[in-house]
Amino acid sequence: MTFPAAVCFDLPCLVRLPEPVPAEALARALRRLGLESTGPTYDACLATVPSWPGDAARSALTAVLGSEIWGDAAAAAYDDAFGGVVSRHGAAFLPDARELLGRLWLEGLCVGLTTEFSASTREVVLDVLGWDGTALVVSDEVTGMVPRTGLELAAGRLGVAIAAIDVVSGTPSAVHRAVVAGATAIGLTTQGHTAPELRAAGAVDVVQLHDLAGAFGTPHLLSL
Repeated sequence: MTFPAAVCFDLPCLVRLPEPVPAEALARALRRLGLESTGPTYDACLATVPSWPGDAARSALTAVLGSEIWGDAAAAAYDDAFGGVVSRHGAAFLPDARELLGRLWLEGLCVGLTTEFSASTREVVLDVLGWDGTALVVSDEVTGMVPRTGLELAAGRLGVAIAAIDVVSGTPSAVHRAVVAGATAIGLTTQGHTAPELRAAGAVDVVQLHDLAGAFGTPHLLSL
């Protein structure tokens, strides 16, 4: 039985945000772009954008605004506003999340946290969470004009192949990205998505966080 060389978690699947954060951050972003707060486009953006910045938010905004340029601009403004709103309202790791990361590390596995939002927003969120630096944390970034995902960067810095990484994610979009990159994906039911949705995106298993923590090390969950 072959076990993964590393486990990478999509950071948002381990974090609980206060309810006002996403809507308030997006409202700030839309105001910066000059959208009227009483218009149907404004309401549609607030209704469709996911809780965290990233590719899913960019896609949703592009669909509502009808333009990749506007979608990119709105997604960037959302990301930029997000950190400030989190600083004011706070955020917290889900119960068992810190303990799970520590157990993975003690078992000798490389552990990474990846994010689709910017490095500056990531640092604000980690500061609010009181992150102790147990695991590598990386964001998507552009290196030499070449976009690279957090998973690609984590694999390089951890010195393992993407195919040897188990990725734990809570959204279909993040699961799909992991599978397309060549990793094994495990769905986590912490972000409101159902098991069928996560499996349809490519997750080989779907669990609750406490089940993942309790079953760590079993071939069923953490084997390639």
